[in-house]
Amino acid sequence: MHLRTMLVISCLTTTAASAQIGQVEPAGSIQNSGSSLDFGGTPADGVPQHPMLGGTVLGNSVACIAADKIRKTEIVSDKIIMFQAGAQWYRNDLYQRCIGLKSDAALINAAPGGKLCAGNSFRFNTAQGKGGGSCVYARFTPYLPPTSAAGNVK
Repeated sequence: MHLRTMLVISCLTTTAASAQIGQVEPAGSIQNSGSSLDFGGTPADGVPQHPMLGGTVLGNSVACIAADKIRKTEIVSDKIIMFQAGAQWYRNDLYQRCIGLKSDAALINAAPGGKLCAGNSFRFNTAQGKGGGSCVYARFTPYLPPTSAAGNVK
């Protein structure tokens, strides 16, 4: 076998293995329970990591959560919002970035049927009281925040 042929086979094998290992589920549709999530800022990109990131997925995502059970909401970024419903935390990786959404914003939800569901839109007001944009929820993933973060959320 020629060196060039071996190199091509080696590259194809490496690429195929990388594709299997690096497969990413669409945001909000995480299927693997027990996997660790730490999307978002990391020291490598110069952005401090939010304390709620780096937790564990506890099961398959669900389409809706009961609005009247929500005790806490933590806006992690313009793409990730955490909800505590009862004792359970849920992570929502919005379908798209929600431009202007910051941790001090107030979410304004219309909850048809008393539920927040994937595909529902929400609005937000900034800390200055100005109206923000309209954004869309994805599926809600049961989530266990890192121990250090769970008790320190607003």
